[in-house]
This record gives sequence, C-alpha cells and structure tokens, in this order.
Amino acid sequence: MAARKPIVAVFGGSQGSELALALGAELRRRSCITLSGGQGLPETLVKEQAIRGARPGPWIGVVRHPRRRHVQPVDSGLLIHTDLDHRRNYLNAHLCDAAICLKGGDGTTSELIFSLALHRPVALVGDWLDPSCDDGLCQLLQQAWRRVPDPPGGREAIVQGLATGAPLRRFGWNDGATAIVAWVLSQVTAAERKGWVAALAGYEDMVRQVEQWCRQL
Repeated sequence: MAARKPIVAVFGGSQGSELALALGAELRRRSCITLSGGQGLPETLVKEQAIRGARPGPWIGVVRHPRRRHVQPVDSGLLIHTDLDHRRNYLNAHLCDAAICLKGGDGTTSELIFSLALHRPVALVGDWLDPSCDDGLCQLLQQAWRRVPDPPGGREAIVQGLATGAPLRRFGWNDGATAIVAWVLSQVTAAERKGWVAALAGYEDMVRQVEQWCRQL
C-alpha cells in the first residue's frame, strides 16, 4: 500500500494571514494534507487562510461542536466536529505529522506544546519564547495551561513528552513559505509519519475514518 500524504498542521491566531495562505498553497504544491482548526471561511485568521491556500488540495479542519463527534467530507477536505472544546488542540497535534506554528496566543501555544510533547517536528515562525531553554519552556507551559488546563492524559504526560525533545527550527516572518515547508518535509521524510498514532480514548473510530479518507487521496 502506498504511503499516505504527509499531514502538516498550520497553527496561529490573527498574525501572519498572508503567510498562512502561502503555506497552504505550498503544502498543496508539495502534495501534503493541510490541517488547521478552521474550515476555510473568508476570515483573516491563520487557521482559515491556511485552508483557503490549500484548496483545491486536501485539507483537514478540526472544529468545535458542543455535543457531536462527527467526520464530514467537504469539497476537497474533511471536517472533524469534536466535543473536546479547547482540548481539540491536543487532537490536532495527534493527527499531524509535523506542525508550523505562527506566533499567536494561548491557544496556538497549547498546540505548539502538544506537538512537541508528541514528538512532531515543529517550525516556529515569529518571536516565540525558546522552548529549548528551561525558562522559555516554563512560560510556554503556563500559557498552554491557561487555554487547556486539563489536557487529555494529564499535564505530567505532556511534561514527560517534552523532556525527550523533538526537531525544532525557528523562522522569521520574512523567511517565506517555501523555506519553511521544505524544512518541515525534510523532517517528516527522515522520521516515521506519526499522525493519528495513539488515538485518544473515545476517538478511535473517528481516527480510523480520517485514516481511511487520507489513504484514498
């Protein structure tokens, strides 16, 4: 069976919408699946612009729904409705093979922390604190806990995951989508694609549906 396409997440807030659009387009050009917490709405948020750039290539949007767990094909993409509220950020990190994190607020910080804890290669764009030093990591953890105070599996599991490290590279806002995506894919190629490994309890069926959809591309 042929390997599925790499799943690369683009995380961020309101800053860097033009770069997010270019990242989605570059991921499409490189035959990747773009993942974000949006659904391609005509808004300037990073999560929406990344998907708009990825179309008509494949994309996955993980969106909040108060009472449903549902997978829904939409044009060239797949919408995942989850009742995890902000803890969906942990699901985002589970589903991707690598992440591109554009400097954002507490929500983006939690996605960064979870991705690193799950050993996904991460490209940091903007003036992030340095997660490789103790002080920077401590501050990032505090920001992540503000958004997701009770991550699935508990805080201790996140901290233990961070201790073993993951490939990490910092980029400036002007480095461009081509360079950022090229580095991310060099890390995904060198390592096993980890997306959807160790599915969250209660989400096993949903993850199987996502896996089936990805392998049909």
